[in-house]
Amino acid sequence: MGAIGAMPTDVARGAADLILVDDNFASIVAGVEEGRVTFTNIRRIAIFLLATGMAEIGMFLVAIAAGLPLPLAAVQLLWCNLVTEGAQTVTLAFGRGQGGELDQKPRRAGARLIDWSALVLMLVPALLMAVFAAMLLAWELARGESVDTARSSVLLATVLFQNAFVLSTRNEAAPCWRHFLRGDRWLLVGIVCALTLQVAAMTLPPLQAVLGTRLPDSATMIVCIGGAGLTLAASELAKGFVLWIRRGRAERALAYP
Repeated sequence: MGAIGAMPTDVARGAADLILVDDNFASIVAGVEEGRVTFTNIRRIAIFLLATGMAEIGMFLVAIAAGLPLPLAAVQLLWCNLVTEGAQTVTLAFGRGQGGELDQKPRRAGARLIDWSALVLMLVPALLMAVFAAMLLAWELARGESVDTARSSVLLATVLFQNAFVLSTRNEAAPCWRHFLRGDRWLLVGIVCALTLQVAAMTLPPLQAVLGTRLPDSATMIVCIGGAGLTLAASELAKGFVLWIRRGRAERALAYP
């Protein structure tokens, strides 16, 4: 039930499920589209935060199980969660949708924000990053680096993981290079901000003293960038798997209505 017009009665307003502030039905279309974009943005943020959180928890669990030191100090974990991660999470809220929002089927009233597809998109890269971080920690220690240096490398790898994952999370319906090449300004701003903050943490003496960071050598940089590349590839493969399952379900629904 809806109330139409600029001056509906109070009774109509109270009983209506939808109130239009004018007599233009195009307002309904615009409202539905904006609602779907908002839902998608909230879902992206939830996926990004949960996946990065699971990766951080996972790397601690893997390191403890392997008998390694803790991969990050408390202040470094705080830096990841509040600074570099926050700089990118904010940009996801400015997304203008994935395109074709009005072509999507209406969601059920009880539709979950985190469904099976979101779990796939989160778990695959999170597990990869957790194992990679523990292996990076072990590798740094094996080649004679101190625990502080090894943790600094893990911190860099974690930030690069966030960069790669936010790039993939930005659009669930298309490969990351499509919207990246199209120029997603806010996404790029978030990634650049996170990287700038991390470079500052590794180069400025005050931040180095607080965070226990240092500049990595070329071998560590190559390994960390490679880990980010693996994360991006895993995220895109998980996205492709989800899209394949969805297409299969849609085809079966058309074949057997």
